[in-house]
Amino acid sequence: MSTHDGHRQRMKNAFAEHGLESFDDVHALEFLLFYVRARCNTNEIAHELLDRFGSLDAVFEASVEELSNVDGVGRETAIFLRLIPEVSRRYMMSRRKMTTINDTRDACEYFRPLFMFARTERIFVLLLDNMLRVLSCRELGRGSLDFVNMNVRSVVEMVVNYRASRVILAHNHPGGGITPSPDDYVSTEMLEKALGGFGVQLLDHIIVSGVQAGSIFKANRDYRQIV
Repeated sequence: MSTHDGHRQRMKNAFAEHGLESFDDVHALEFLLFYVRARCNTNEIAHELLDRFGSLDAVFEASVEELSNVDGVGRETAIFLRLIPEVSRRYMMSRRKMTTINDTRDACEYFRPLFMFARTERIFVLLLDNMLRVLSCRELGRGSLDFVNMNVRSVVEMVVNYRASRVILAHNHPGGGITPSPDDYVSTEMLEKALGGFGVQLLDHIIVSGVQAGSIFKANRDYRQIV
């Protein structure tokens, strides 16, 4: 066994016994890269990535193009690194056990995982029946850091397809803060009016930023009292 192989095996053994507790960010990233770069010094690549982006979370939030521009990374490694936050988000979503959304707190808990690692604005539509049971949750669009182009017609089509009678909208503020912008109020009012024309109620509009989440309508709103 070469010195290179021996180092990798020691790191694998350490992880198998203790997880990542004894690893700093560089070594955690180095270890992760073992599984996509079999024959190179992944410690150097890990340093390059952290030097370029500044933190582990920023590495995982970077685009494939941004990652590919780092020395030693390449497109395959960039795609692999982008897979990590996407799988993490899917994992968190799969742990959700809520089949009924009764209030703002439920809605916030439901939506938080959908925006993990998101660098740009995204918007989701949660479709409910008249008993507040979840029918489906669909991504409506993605935008720049400051803007999501909401297609009201697409929301109406989703409502018709799933025969929903209640809707909850959610989007994120990647730049931080959950204070609604003027555009947030405008888009909420526009969607509320459009849905009302079909006898469908917009129950809430949730804004998520990191671990924070809040309602445009009202904090701690009980949906059961208004349906």
